[in-house]
Formats: sequence, structure tokens, C-alpha cells
Amino acid sequence: MRKMNVNINMSDTDAVECSGCACTEFIQVYQIRRVSPVISPTGQETFVPVQLFRCADCGHINEEFFDK
Repeated sequence: MRKMNVNINMSDTDAVECSGCACTEFIQVYQIRRVSPVISPTGQETFVPVQLFRCADCGHINEEFFDK
């Protein structure tokens, strides 16, 4: 796997706001998803952690942070 260096000027970016309260600070959390043995590659039930970001003020998780 090749590592890519990308230089991004932060002044060229936009802050993401909580769609619940407009806060711009988020806390990393995990949602645990259960995988059925029927579709699991091992044939056994397993759990998959999904990284999400929760608003630091109101706890809301923006819809755009969920994997569709």
C-alpha cells in the first residue's frame, strides 16, 4: 500500500456543524453492528465497530456521519 501526502490548507475547508445545535465540536464514538452468521465470512455471528462522531454539546449524530 502506498502512502499519499496531501497538503491541505485548513483555511480552504469548512467546519462541519451539528444539525441539532450548530456546535462544531464532536466526540469520537463507536456503534457496534451485529453480523448474522448467514452473511459472516466465518459462518459465525460477529460484531463490527463503526466509528461515528457525536456532538460534544447535545449528543446528536449528523445523518451524514452514518454509512449508507
